[in-house]
Amino acid sequence: GLPAPRPGFDDLHFMEGDFGPLEDQGDLLRRVEDFARSQGVKESAVFVKSWFSDLESLPVDKICFAHLDGDLYDSIRSSLDLVYHRLVPGGVIIIDDFFGTSQGPARAASDFFEEMGELPPLMHPIPPFAVAIQKGNCPPSGHCACRVDGNYYSFEWLRESDAFLSCTEAGRARLLEELRKPGENRSSAEKQGLLSCLRNAELMVNFLRRPAAAEAPEQSSELQRYLSCLELWTESLTRPQGEGPWKISTSS
Repeated sequence: GLPAPRPGFDDLHFMEGDFGPLEDQGDLLRRVEDFARSQGVKESAVFVKSWFSDLESLPVDKICFAHLDGDLYDSIRSSLDLVYHRLVPGGVIIIDDFFGTSQGPARAASDFFEEMGELPPLMHPIPPFAVAIQKGNCPPSGHCACRVDGNYYSFEWLRESDAFLSCTEAGRARLLEELRKPGENRSSAEKQGLLSCLRNAELMVNFLRRPAAAEAPEQSSELQRYLSCLELWTESLTRPQGEGPWKISTSS
């Protein structure tokens, strides 16, 4: 499970022990190794059981791709200290939960690049809450920082993904089809949930369809449009418990 969050660096969202295995699920490391073995990749992977902050070295010297999913400030900061200098030029780091509720990963990234004496790198949002950073991919001339947090964002990668757009459009079509069905047995909460998910999908489709060439230098408005999609996505996961397909967000 998670270590204890650090007040002042992580907002009060996670608790110590969150995401730990349930008693009847067995050791998490063994389960991961068993899954890797079932997929035929056990012999090409190295598993290390450790807190992020206790890990002093890695079994590789060069990295071309890294996915950092630590949820908290200290975990992401320790991971960046270990990984970034091993990342080859053009390599990519994905920081999960960058836009998440705890805000620890975003603060860790900001502090890391500031202490390196570098401008914040160009960040490519990945739904729902991650960002991708490509080493050496600096903000182009004239690309203004977002006034909300001082970071540099580009949605070009996201808008170039035909697969993600197709997935979101298909989700919207399924929701419209579901809403056209007779709803005698559907509760008011279920209907409102479907409508909320539909609104979420429509927001995301409209956002994705905005041509990349039309991205305004004012990144704050673009970020706000993107985050508005995520706000409804989060709402669809936190509504009162109930049965029905509306519980599944279609923008993820």
